Amino acid sequence: MNDQTPPQDHDLEQHILGAALTSRQAAERYALDDKLTDTDFTHDHHISLWRVVQHRIDHAKGPIDHHVLNDVLQRHPDLIEGYHDRDAVLETAAQIVYNANPKANPEHAARLLDLAERRRIINACTAAIRQAHAPDQKPADILVAHDQAMAAAASTDGRPTRTIADIAEATIPAWENPEHNPGLQTRYPDLDHVLKGLEPGNLCVIGARPAMGKTAFAVDITANAATQGAVLFGSLEMTDQEVAARYVSGRTSTPGHWLTHGEGRRPGANKDPAWGRIMGLLETEEANRIHVVVRRGLQVRELVRIAHRQHAKDPLALIVVDYLQLLKPTDPKTPRHLQVAEMANELKTLAFDLECPVIALSQLNRECETRDDKRPHLSDLRESGDVEQTADQVLLMYRDEYYNKRSETPGIVEINVAKNRHGGTGVVPLTFQASYPRIVSTAKEHQIQQAPQPSSDRGPNHDLPLPNAS
Repeated sequence: MNDQTPPQDHDLEQHILGAALTSRQAAERYALDDKLTDTDFTHDHHISLWRVVQHRIDHAKGPIDHHVLNDVLQRHPDLIEGYHDRDAVLETAAQIVYNANPKANPEHAARLLDLAERRRIINACTAAIRQAHAPDQKPADILVAHDQAMAAAASTDGRPTRTIADIAEATIPAWENPEHNPGLQTRYPDLDHVLKGLEPGNLCVIGARPAMGKTAFAVDITANAATQGAVLFGSLEMTDQEVAARYVSGRTSTPGHWLTHGEGRRPGANKDPAWGRIMGLLETEEANRIHVVVRRGLQVRELVRIAHRQHAKDPLALIVVDYLQLLKPTDPKTPRHLQVAEMANELKTLAFDLECPVIALSQLNRECETRDDKRPHLSDLRESGDVEQTADQVLLMYRDEYYNKRSETPGIVEINVAKNRHGGTGVVPLTFQASYPRIVSTAKEHQIQQAPQPSSDRGPNHDLPLPNAS
């Protein structure tokens, strides 16, 4: 085999087909357990024969002999797709069966899948090289397409579709038990009760004015998500040291100034119990699952590429972006509302492609501060139309004590679930601990309030747990 020949092994393909054509058990082992598909074969006749094997497994019981092959090819000529005639395929099948070993060999399947994956990698790289030579192709677009193609090349699941019956059967536990929550947990029981968790493929936007605690909120959710899987935290505002300090402070109950002002280095401070808590935290699996990328002016396509690469190394359970408006659009010349729409759509697509939730923090405009009641509305999202439409959930944060020094709810941050495709809406009160800073659960029992509905907002005020219209 020279360097220009795609990796392939015709003898191996015939060994596998021979077993599948002489033993129903071997055919099911290769097709269902090893998930071989026609794309794993290279010879035209072999491709057609495997399609017949797969068709028979999907639609009928019994053996796959010469008569079955002939019948299937007569009734389904599309399985050949014009490569060759039926007689030629049957002749190849007869030759394969003559020397067949009816026992499935998992090593053969693994080898065939390996060769197929190598071909997909070569094709993805070749396509990237071809695009890089095209002057009208932007490097960022080429890199994103290449990363997606490489991720697809690594996939071993050749049968991506699922029937309604299969999907429903897997979902029955959630239907039977309302407390069953397949989404990523935030660690706030009342909030999870409303959101039904952060589901894979969803974009959750957290909107707030400055000093409401949205970064602390995101770091807290990140820390909890890291107990369930890897997390990518993209910061476009803070340094990586500041992100680490926020995380350590909140998780070890160490005041933030003790870390950032050097108070931990004063004489005798090394004996402080806080150091034991900090060093213990840094040795946990949780702390080593949070991957931080810090970059001013990070382009949204570059963030997508970083996420794909990190996901290939360690599948991500959550992606956090702090914050949406600081991302750099692909084309800075387009109107601002179109730029934000593009970035929101890119993040939603990223969530869908990687099958994990994405949280995007968002600044709110100043309009809410001109009202008597300064609680934010959906319309206060900057460039709100496209962000609100794309997001699956929108959470709006408000701390009354920031605006009202005589507030009746000091230390409380209201999380208004203003939009939720998969659950209800309502206001969840949490406790804001400014010294760390962090946000912790307030209620021992559900204390979900109905969100105030300004006259300018659209839609009726549904009671929990009726879902919102999307």
